[in-house]
Amino acid sequence: MQFQTFTAAVVALGLATSTQAALITGTSVSDFSGQFDTSTTWAAANVANGQGLTGSGHTSSTAAGGGHWLSNDTGIAAASGWIVIDLGGEVAYEVTGLHLWNFNASGTSGSFNRTQRGAANLGVQVSLDGSDWGLLTNPSVATFLPAQAPGTDGYLGESFAFTTPVTANFIRLNINSNHGATNFVGLSEVQFFGTPIPEPMSAGLILLAVPALLLRRPR
Repeated sequence: MQFQTFTAAVVALGLATSTQAALITGTSVSDFSGQFDTSTTWAAANVANGQGLTGSGHTSSTAAGGGHWLSNDTGIAAASGWIVIDLGGEVAYEVTGLHLWNFNASGTSGSFNRTQRGAANLGVQVSLDGSDWGLLTNPSVATFLPAQAPGTDGYLGESFAFTTPVTANFIRLNINSNHGATNFVGLSEVQFFGTPIPEPMSAGLILLAVPALLLRRPR
């Protein structure tokens, strides 16, 4: 019986280390370049709280609860901005990719469609502590080119995969350019996929139990 218990422990360890990537829940916004206001329509927090999502579709509403992030007015023609997502785990994650809903607010503002404020060039940085950042070395991983959102209800967004999984507790999204609007940038929602990385002690505790299990004779 002891041998069977040991075998089960090893199998469980193997499953834990080979778990397929899943949606990382409990994420939140920890920092950002600016926000238009703190409402449920335009606040930075909306990017990671599910506000505006119904199932997999995002609303285009600009009323309360619309759930978009709109930056503050940068005051320059080449609009840019950034936002940091805390993955919320006690341990780091091996992140395989993300699903992005670009800025999907409907209507126009001046001579622009609001959706032109969405990211056209999106850079990605990762950090374990939220302060020490390193640009991902592979250009195809470091930069994504999201399509302009349609500005209609039920917008499904698009997925982007890292060519190599990245280890992170925090992910910073840098909007290097938008789809042609001046002064503002924005996103509607982002979700990340990956697996938590077990602390080394977790595997060590199982290995420490091996000698004791082997020394005990079955009755």
